[in-house]
Amino acid sequence: MLPDLRPFFLLLPCLLLACATSMPAAAPGARNCTTLGCVNGFSLDFSAPSWPPGKYTVELTVDGQRGTCEATLPLQANATARCSLPGVSLGLSGSALPADQHSLSGLQWSNARPALVEVSVLRDGAPVGKPASFRPAYTTSRPNGPDCEPVCTGASASMTL
Repeated sequence: MLPDLRPFFLLLPCLLLACATSMPAAAPGARNCTTLGCVNGFSLDFSAPSWPPGKYTVELTVDGQRGTCEATLPLQANATARCSLPGVSLGLSGSALPADQHSLSGLQWSNARPALVEVSVLRDGAPVGKPASFRPAYTTSRPNGPDCEPVCTGASASMTL
C-alpha cells in the first residue's frame, strides 16, 4: 500500500511560494554576475603514466626565486603538500582512490602571474622526467559575459613527466 501523499501536495504550493518570495528579484534588465569560472593566476598540470610510492620534491625557480614543494605518495589521511614559496600550492589527487592511483596533480599560483617558471620533479632524490621551463601567455576573460564583472587573467600549461 502506498503512503498518502495528499498532505504533501496540499503544502507544495505554499513551499513554492515561500521559496519564490525569499529570493531577491533582479532589477529589470539587470544580470546576476558571479565569480564562478574566474581563474586568476597560473596553473601547471602534471601528466605521468604512473606515480610510484616515494617522497616527491618539486624544485621551482619562479622569476628568479628558488623554492620547493614536497609530498609523499601514497597519500595519508589529511595529507597536505608543503611549499616554501608564498602563493604556490601543489595539488594532490586521488586520496579516496586505491594507493596506486594517488598523484601530484600540478602547481597553482592563485592571483599571481609569474613570467618565468622552471620546474624539476624528483622522487626520492632521482629526477622524474625532464626539467621544463614555462613562459605563461596570460589571457583576459569575462566568464559571465561582456557586461559582467569580474575580469579574469590567467594561463595554464602541462608538464609531461
